[in-house]
Amino acid sequence: MKLAIITLTTGGVYQAKRIKKYYKEATLYTLKRHLQEGFLEIDVSLSDLTRQLFKNYDGILFIMSTGIVVRTIAPFIQHKTIDPAIMVMDEKGEYIISLLSGHIGKANAYTIEIASHISALPIITTASDVNGKMAVDVMANKLGCHIDNMDQAKEMTIRIIENKKIGILCEEPIHMKLDDQFMIIEGTTDEARIESEKLEGLIIISKEKPKPFKTPNVWFIPKDIIVGIGCKRGKTRDELFKALHQSFETAQISINRIEKLVTIDIKKDEIGLLEMAKTLKVPLVCLPKEVIRKEDDRFKGSEFVEKTLGIRSVCEPCGYIGSDYGKCLLPKQKLEGITISIWKKNLNPEVFSNESS
Repeated sequence: MKLAIITLTTGGVYQAKRIKKYYKEATLYTLKRHLQEGFLEIDVSLSDLTRQLFKNYDGILFIMSTGIVVRTIAPFIQHKTIDPAIMVMDEKGEYIISLLSGHIGKANAYTIEIASHISALPIITTASDVNGKMAVDVMANKLGCHIDNMDQAKEMTIRIIENKKIGILCEEPIHMKLDDQFMIIEGTTDEARIESEKLEGLIIISKEKPKPFKTPNVWFIPKDIIVGIGCKRGKTRDELFKALHQSFETAQISINRIEKLVTIDIKKDEIGLLEMAKTLKVPLVCLPKEVIRKEDDRFKGSEFVEKTLGIRSVCEPCGYIGSDYGKCLLPKQKLEGITISIWKKNLNPEVFSNESS
């Protein structure tokens, strides 16, 4: 988790330092009069700082009153699928509240984790968690899937909370412990079978858009696609997205199947790539040049890239390695200073090695 911690008081500074011990990469902010080593000064308004952090951080922990936080974040809230995890903690470190993006943003999980480190009490208010049920967005996250329709997901979560009988229709076996409320249906089936089981909801896990069912349902799209990507310095998120969409249209693959983006480590601070990964809610994995070099002779390279980086290619070896030596679905696309390759994740990586052909 890329975490930012903001505090406005001396007591808050103390608590932020306690948490920093467990999250070494966390960025700490406070007012000038409370500055200590390891803290950055809040030299703009709290609102302006929050606007910046919303774009660049996975989680923000405010050590201050909940009222201040609610008023501060209100203008920047967009949607549960893209908002960062927002947590609030009192300056004595007694309570931590999961305030926003509890499931998809993982605020609930982060709240429990941070609280466990400092012996605080985590406050979780989402209905599914309170009732000991697994929300649909949590299930999708555990299964590595994208949810096609969040409104349908919300309705399905309500059915789960109400203890309705839910079927899970899947093309391949899933490995998850579920209670008796759920029934796994592997392979293909028809509406007659669904109705005969008297199911009151259906979760469909499929790479392709499923046929319509009368039973209320939600579609999970498995994330099994790895994108190898390289770009010239300074490419914006919009430029990168344009190239990404063009490549996926060429390959006739849903962009929602992306599991991660993979590039070279000199791009780890490339703002456009970081912003695109955050918008897609996927990790940006940055590989060392030495790792890429072991595989780059498999692919047609560029003398310019070799002269600049010391390797002949970026996007294809990155996609190949990132997919655990998987199958190339779209070879290198050159799109206005951006290179993209698309790979199907290998589900049995142990049978491959650097010597595989």
